[in-house]
Amino acid sequence: MEKKRKYYLDYLRIISIVLLFPVHTLMVWNDYGQKFYVWGGDNRVLSSLIILINPWFMPIFFVIVGMCARYSLENRTTKQFIVERVKKLFVPLVSGVILLVPFQTFFARKYFYGYKGTIFDNIIYFFTRFTDMSGYDGAFTPEQLWFILFLFLFSFIGILSAKVIPYDKVKNKISNINIYCYYDVHSCMGRILYRKFWRI
Repeated sequence: MEKKRKYYLDYLRIISIVLLFPVHTLMVWNDYGQKFYVWGGDNRVLSSLIILINPWFMPIFFVIVGMCARYSLENRTTKQFIVERVKKLFVPLVSGVILLVPFQTFFARKYFYGYKGTIFDNIIYFFTRFTDMSGYDGAFTPEQLWFILFLFLFSFIGILSAKVIPYDKVKNKISNINIYCYYDVHSCMGRILYRKFWRI
C-alpha cells in the first residue's frame, strides 16, 4: 500500500527555510557582538527578533530532516539512500563552497581586516589557508553551508547506527521520551557543535 505524503513536514520545512532569510539579513544589525560579513550598527528591536527565532528554528529543521530521512528509507534501499544524499547534499555543498563562499569571505576579509588585494588572490588564499573556520579572515570555511555538511555526515552516521541498532528495537523507548527533553538535547548539541567549529 502506497503511503501518503506527510504534508505537514513539507509545511514546517518551508517555514524553516523562509525564516533563514530574515534571520541572516537581520544579523547585519545584531547588537550582541556576534560577527557577520558586514555590520550596519546595532539595533535592539532587530536583534530581539533574531534572539526570538534562533533558538528553535534550526533544531526543528534538523528534526524534520531526520524524520524525512526515516520515511525515505522506507521506500529506498541503503544504496539508493546514499546515492540520493550525495546528489542532494554533497554535490550542492561542494558547488557552494567553490562558487559562493569564496566571494563571501572576500567581503568579510575586506570589512574586518581591511584587505586590499584582488578577489582572485583571495580565492587562492581561501583554498590554501585553514584557520578558525569562521571565514572572516578569508580562509577556508563552509560558512552557511555548515548545515548541509552536518546533514551529509549525520546521514551516514544514521545509516551506520541503524545497522548496529535496528530501529524497531528502540522505537518504543524513543516514543516514551519527552519531546521537550529531546528537543532541548538536540538544540544544545547543535549549538555546541556550531560554536566549536564556527566561532562567529
